[in-house]
Amino acid sequence: MVDLGLVYRAARTTAGIEVDLTLTAQACPLGDMIVEDARSALRRRFMDAPVTVALVWEPAWSPDRITDHGLTLLGRPPRN
Repeated sequence: MVDLGLVYRAARTTAGIEVDLTLTAQACPLGDMIVEDARSALRRRFMDAPVTVALVWEPAWSPDRITDHGLTLLGRPPRN
């Protein structure tokens, strides 16, 4: 998710773990599952902290957000 550029913000605050993420399209049929999978993974990793995962749409996702490592994983050449 990070290498695809879907994670916009991740922070450990006094309130717990807070993550803002997006999807490649608002109509993504897997959106609810992706958010719940992220929430579950964070809860397993940070058992002592409340976890909040928010789905955000601004700024809109674009392929430019994919990291070089993500491009390599997708079989594409890195930008550098």
